[in-house]
Amino acid sequence: MLGALNSRSHKNANGFGLVEIVVAVGIISITLFALLQTELVAIKLLRTEKENLEAMLLAEESLEAVRSIRDESWTTQIATLTDGALYHPVVENGKWKLSAGSSTVISGKYQRSVTFKTALRNVRDQIAASGTADPDTKEVTAIVSWGSGKQKTLTAYITNFLSSITPRAEAKTFFFENGTTDANLAAFPSQNAGDGDPSQSFTTGGAAVTVTKAELYIKKVGTNLSDIYLEIRESPTGNILGTSTIITGSAISTSTLSWVSFRFPDFVALVPNQSYTLRLGSIPPSTSAGSGSAGPLHWGYQQTASSPYSGGVARRYIGRLSNPSDQGQLLDQYDYSFRVYTLQ
Repeated sequence: MLGALNSRSHKNANGFGLVEIVVAVGIISITLFALLQTELVAIKLLRTEKENLEAMLLAEESLEAVRSIRDESWTTQIATLTDGALYHPVVENGKWKLSAGSSTVISGKYQRSVTFKTALRNVRDQIAASGTADPDTKEVTAIVSWGSGKQKTLTAYITNFLSSITPRAEAKTFFFENGTTDANLAAFPSQNAGDGDPSQSFTTGGAAVTVTKAELYIKKVGTNLSDIYLEIRESPTGNILGTSTIITGSAISTSTLSWVSFRFPDFVALVPNQSYTLRLGSIPPSTSAGSGSAGPLHWGYQQTASSPYSGGVARRYIGRLSNPSDQGQLLDQYDYSFRVYTLQ
């Protein structure tokens, strides 16, 4: 009897050992499979990252090649290219050049190309979605493709910098320069009285223009003068189309009338055959009584039996006592000296 029990115990022990081995082998197999899958995913991610990096470097090299070609000659190498057509960079005789179409396969995997598009500029001379074509600026797109629909794209702008380093010319377009009388006609700024602002209007010609700056023939009296600025308006109290940078009162001459420049950081587009107004303003405002405005400022003028300048009229006391609709007093025998400059 005892022998039979020992025999069965030995068989059970052997049975448990086999089950444990099978379970252990299963766990190890599953673990190894999971590790293998993780390694495969990691390898795939590394391969994808490697491809993305290589594609990025090829795209960057394409842009650098285009810049090198631009530096050699904009006129013969860039200006002659067709917008939207495919090109690709190649090295020939130790220099980059552009050939038509996409490249041959690079490293057994990649193809690259570049396209060009003429940039547009708005009235402020900024690159924009719409505006005037700038033949000296191109948008360049470098494209690298591989695999099943994989693509890397880089975009940059290049310019004909030899032309661009010379700014666009501006010229004196609208002006009246005969106003040389040095006296306090404008009563501006109004010495804290709220008497308002002075203005001078002018009329554009038969073409649209872009104003960059204006000059006024002015001087200050005494040492205390508020800071001043210039506006271009549709009328003396109309919409403000542009505001100049601020001129500090301390920067204005006290000795004699002189031309002071008011530059418009945002260029002002004007339409043909239209009257516009140059209106002086001060900080604190001359239109508000008790604001602390200090002056006076002399704006050189001329007086004749009728308005000496046929293109516009002079005014004073605009917006007095904080009334924004007050167009002030028309000075029908006077005109202030001014110059308006536009892009050419």
